[in-house]
Amino acid sequence: MGANLQKSVQEITGKYAARGITVDYTLFGHLHATAIGDYHARNASLVGSNAYSEAGLNFCSKAAQNVHIVTAQGLDGMKVDLQDTTGIEPYPFASEWEAYCPKSAGKLHEGAVVYQVIV
Repeated sequence: MGANLQKSVQEITGKYAARGITVDYTLFGHLHATAIGDYHARNASLVGSNAYSEAGLNFCSKAAQNVHIVTAQGLDGMKVDLQDTTGIEPYPFASEWEAYCPKSAGKLHEGAVVYQVIV
């Protein structure tokens, strides 16, 4: 998906139309913020932002999930905000999942040449 979301969605629709495939709606996700439109919807991350998206890309993110109701007349979408977890019993957390944040934080570090010999 490019920076101009509407244009990108129409390009995808046109690409498939050329092959005889009709695309009514495009769903995609994990692009930092929810957007629900007439021809496409994108979902935010289920867990919110990480170190790379906040510090590296300077994006704000919220934990959210989209819900879509599909009928013969079309599709209606709604965002469900997952930020406030007050009163919700969490599922058990596996320690292996903790690698997600350090991995994203590692993307912020630029490599450096420590020793270089030019002949």
